[in-house]
Amino acid sequence: MSMREEFLKLQDQLDRLVSKKEKGMIKDYKAALDELRNVMATTYAKYEVAGALLFSEMMKYNRATKLDKEIQAVLKELGAKNAKSTRDIMKLVYTESFDRTKNLVEMATDRKIQGIIKNEVLEQALENC
Repeated sequence: MSMREEFLKLQDQLDRLVSKKEKGMIKDYKAALDELRNVMATTYAKYEVAGALLFSEMMKYNRATKLDKEIQAVLKELGAKNAKSTRDIMKLVYTESFDRTKNLVEMATDRKIQGIIKNEVLEQALENC
């Protein structure tokens, strides 16, 4: 197999790996959407008047502010989960692509590539993304 074919195969494998990891993020979005729907349904059940959620009703007793805070909490939690998932995916793609590319080059050249970056430095760089 040519080097180009090997790299294309590597890219395909990484794409499949990322797709698999993204499914977890999609589940997080769905859970947040379901929770937001539940919050809105509860709000409508409590405060709707003739099938509508009136501004005047929501302004009583800071209801609108409380609703806004509930929505913000759900979205903040989703954001935290997505940030962690994104960092994890980036780290995985970086390390997998680096290691596999290094192995391909080593096989093609019959030479051993020595790492010049310490793992601690690499870990710190990935944590700061």
